[in-house]
Amino acid sequence: MINLRTKNYMLMSKISGGRGRKISEIEANLVYIESSRTKAQGLCGEILSQSHPPPKKQKKR
Repeated sequence: MINLRTKNYMLMSKISGGRGRKISEIEANLVYIESSRTKAQGLCGEILSQSHPPPKKQKKR
C-alpha cells in the first residue's frame, strides 16, 4: 500500500511540477495506479477468504 501512495504522490508532483509530460503518459500512470489498487484489494479479499472460511452454523445452547 505504501508503494501505491508514493507512486500516487510522485504522479501528482509531476503533474503540478509541469515537466512537460505527455497527457497520455499521465493517463496511463493513472490507469496503472487504479488497476494495481483493485488488484491489491482482490488479493486482500482472497487472503481473507482463505484464512477465514465462512463460519459454520453453530447450535445455540
